[in-house]
Amino acid sequence: MLFKVSLVFVYHCARVISGMILILAGWLFFKTLNLTHNQRKWGLILFCLGIQFPTYSHDYWGLAIHHPEASAFANILVFPHIAFSQAMFLLSLYFFRMWLNTDKSNYLLWVNFAALGMVIIHPFMLLPYSLMILVSFFWRRSLFDVKQLLLAAASFVACTPYLIYFVILMTHPDVQQWQIQINTTFKSPLDPIYFNSTIMIMGIVGLCIIYGTYRWRNEVLWLFSLPLLIIFIPFCFQERLLEAAGPCLSFAGGITINSFGLLHKKKCVAPVIFTILLIPVFMVLLATVVRPPAMSFMSEAEVLMYEWMDRNLTQEDVVLAMLPYASRIPAKSGCRVWYGHHDQTFKVKEKRILQERFFTDTSFDREDFLTKWNIKYVLLDTSKVSLPSLNSLVFLNKFDNLVLLKHEPYR
Repeated sequence: MLFKVSLVFVYHCARVISGMILILAGWLFFKTLNLTHNQRKWGLILFCLGIQFPTYSHDYWGLAIHHPEASAFANILVFPHIAFSQAMFLLSLYFFRMWLNTDKSNYLLWVNFAALGMVIIHPFMLLPYSLMILVSFFWRRSLFDVKQLLLAAASFVACTPYLIYFVILMTHPDVQQWQIQINTTFKSPLDPIYFNSTIMIMGIVGLCIIYGTYRWRNEVLWLFSLPLLIIFIPFCFQERLLEAAGPCLSFAGGITINSFGLLHKKKCVAPVIFTILLIPVFMVLLATVVRPPAMSFMSEAEVLMYEWMDRNLTQEDVVLAMLPYASRIPAKSGCRVWYGHHDQTFKVKEKRILQERFFTDTSFDREDFLTKWNIKYVLLDTSKVSLPSLNSLVFLNKFDNLVLLKHEPYR
């Protein structure tokens, strides 16, 4: 890697930096909304710490969080690239709304920079972003003129070259196949509410409170409702749109918490509700301590194996390995794997079946398989599987229960 910096160090730095930018972006955007001090306070707290309850516990994965894109806390915890995209989404909206308030054209330059950062990571965010731009423009401008509309449209100029490239890229048959296999539509319309109940329910109640007070004559209601409504449209990237809906629902949830406090006229009500909302946060943070998942930790032997592979294998060498080793080898050793992480493996379902047959099916033609796919090394976890002897597979090295074999077809 550049500067020989540890990937783990880079990852945690990315989490910290993108997390701070996201919290700052949320606070700046929140300042532009017509809400009371307490509504903003609770909305920002829910935005920073709100997270859904983990759905199940598994020896391999541990406690799983389905569709974590809705939660800023979850994104800061594990997905720095999504946290950064969310931050750019909110920053761009903040700069656009500041332009509407001040008419200073230099804000549009910052709108472009932030929007470009957003679409480079997640281009689909342009849909909810555009809707919120239109709502802000409609609510802040009493008269529409050509100059103002052209200036508003200029907020997309920096994104245009990348979007053109993206559209061209999407016409490639391999990319289209990859898009099909990572389709993220929900199985049921209730999925986004069920899996993100903490944020969703609080946010939807907040929207109902706004509607009950102002009916449809309220900018905040439209700003927060539209990103929620579009997640129920079955786009192929449907799940990803939670990234825009999450912050809006968190902010609306602040209105809910504040309203409970006002309803009961006791200062302790809102803090008690918020304390209850912290339960899933502690569950997530303590999950790896109480029940460490196999996916999260590596044995000393495994670490030594990756170091050896990094020294002795090249970037062009292809390794066949079972999960979780196949997901880690490219990052830790720099060489390629035939089947790895599901989002980075082409035709993942077909390859998963073939790989399982290689390690489990005694009738499977292993020699033909290895030669056909130019697989040079096979990593075997002897604690889980065993292979029948094959003349072309030569013992290369052993690290506790991990055995590395080399394929020599002409031996």
